[in-house]
Amino acid sequence: MPDVFKNSVTWDQGGEMGSHKKFTMATGMPVAIADELNDRPRQTLGWLKPIEAFSKVLPD
Repeated sequence: MPDVFKNSVTWDQGGEMGSHKKFTMATGMPVAIADELNDRPRQTLGWLKPIEAFSKVLPD
């Protein structure tokens, strides 16, 4: 996994991350719980959709 992706984890809203606080404490990696409306452009991403911003950092 490229280092750029090792800074945080984003998970869907399933029960598999019910212990996300323990995960964060064990790894030092924060967990963001994804919003269902994740296909909307974000100002923090330069008005790109999350998938568009993610695609820009993937190696070719």
